[in-house]
Amino acid sequence: MLSSSTCLLPALYAHPANPSASHEAAVRAHFGLSQQQLARYLGVIIKRESDVDYQRDKAPDDAAGISARLTRLTSQITGLTTSLATLTPGPDEHRRTDEELTDAEYEQKKPGFRQQSRGPVYLVLREADADEALTRRTSLEASRTAVVARRARLWPLFVT
Repeated sequence: MLSSSTCLLPALYAHPANPSASHEAAVRAHFGLSQQQLARYLGVIIKRESDVDYQRDKAPDDAAGISARLTRLTSQITGLTTSLATLTPGPDEHRRTDEELTDAEYEQKKPGFRQQSRGPVYLVLREADADEALTRRTSLEASRTAVVARRARLWPLFVT
């Protein structure tokens, strides 16, 4: 029986520049693997999917999303400013409204801070990274489907 280091890892990292080719090679390598090794590889795929999802979720919004968020924040700031003018200073409601206003103003300025500190090229590259993460996620899902199907066919043959 082949160890995971001789079978699994070379297949996983055969084409680091092209993740989909790596996954296809890895799936092809599974036809000689046991049920336990398939389960281990399935765990690797699920972890990679989780990593891709985390990377995609942490990526900044696209231009349309940022514009919609800024519009929402502008209307929120207008409402909070009006509300704050009618409240008397001192009570908790005034303090909470003032804190909400400060937070909303900061959130409104944050995209500008990011662009100034990192530059517009960085933001465009992050958006491209998010698109690439979606492509990798699709490839991982296809790979996982193939592994699950192969694992189901091997179930009668191998006992874990």
